[in-house]
Amino acid sequence: MIAAVWSLELLETHLALTNKFSILKKGSGDLIITGDQATLHPLHQYHQTRQYSWQRGANQVPTELIWPFRGTRSDRHCLDIITMYELFLTALVEDADFQAACAVLGGFCAMPPWETVNRVLYFQGPPRPAGILNQSSIDKPMRKDVAFLYKDLHQNLSRQSFVLQARYEILKDRDMGPSSAPQDLDAAAGILRWADFPDPPTARPVLTQRKVVELWEQKKLPSVMRDNNFQFKTETVEELYRFFRDDIEFCLSRQYFLKRINDYMPLGPTQHNTTEPLQTLPAWDALTPMDGQNRWVLQIKAHVLQDNKPDEIRKAQDQLMAIRGELDGVFDFKTIDRKVHDTRLAMQQQGIQALPQRVMLGKT
Repeated sequence: MIAAVWSLELLETHLALTNKFSILKKGSGDLIITGDQATLHPLHQYHQTRQYSWQRGANQVPTELIWPFRGTRSDRHCLDIITMYELFLTALVEDADFQAACAVLGGFCAMPPWETVNRVLYFQGPPRPAGILNQSSIDKPMRKDVAFLYKDLHQNLSRQSFVLQARYEILKDRDMGPSSAPQDLDAAAGILRWADFPDPPTARPVLTQRKVVELWEQKKLPSVMRDNNFQFKTETVEELYRFFRDDIEFCLSRQYFLKRINDYMPLGPTQHNTTEPLQTLPAWDALTPMDGQNRWVLQIKAHVLQDNKPDEIRKAQDQLMAIRGELDGVFDFKTIDRKVHDTRLAMQQQGIQALPQRVMLGKT
């Protein structure tokens, strides 16, 4: 499940702050956002909704995104809740080929890249799954759409324990380096993300597909995780360059460690358990690429609104395979073992004590 959980006021504020949209006006029951294709596509993608229509200008270039909005300002209703099933292709891009890849994707999608940097926190669920029962830290009153998504997330986390992500968009100059102010993550609005174990390979093994739950604009996420016995494990920084072509997202991403690589080596001389996120982030130049060859990961994604509609899933598969054919010879799309995307935790059986995560040998 994934939802667009922004109220009308919040959406207006976001548009004003980003300063990327030239006109914002409300029609009869519709929210009409005017801008160029490069800015409208990411806005559509952020909300993962197809309950929209394009107003096209010269040369059939989209110039307006018309969004049905149910409710009035006083209702504080949000945009539609949508079930999402994520399908994607994967390819690796060498660092030396990054600019060429951006040029190809920019021409393919007729837009410049949408650049973002995310701070990603990872929270490990308890040994025995218990879901999200404690909601004391979630803002009240809880909107119906948020309550619905938390219920769906609770059901999934009650059957199996997973690693969840709390994602925060940051700016390199403002939020990183010694001069940056400490970030209050409980006060910041972030995205709580869960991704299920991908489906078994199909006749098209190059495709990965899975169910996703995302809750947007959520505050106090570290407290919500702590209240439900989710343990903070680590954090990374993620660099993204995204392009959009109709309903398809093309995403180049690269992840970074926040500390030196020795701090992440098991039993290494400087390895230690981190119980809390960093107060301040290091400077951008001090980050350590997670991939030893500093490569980028290209994912080409399609989203199906109803995961119980096999015809829609097949249509999305066909779209991705057609794009793979168009980009044949440019990118080498790989068959990825679904275990690479496995965030499940082994269930601890009752009466069996968990082994320690770290064992020191020798004299004490």
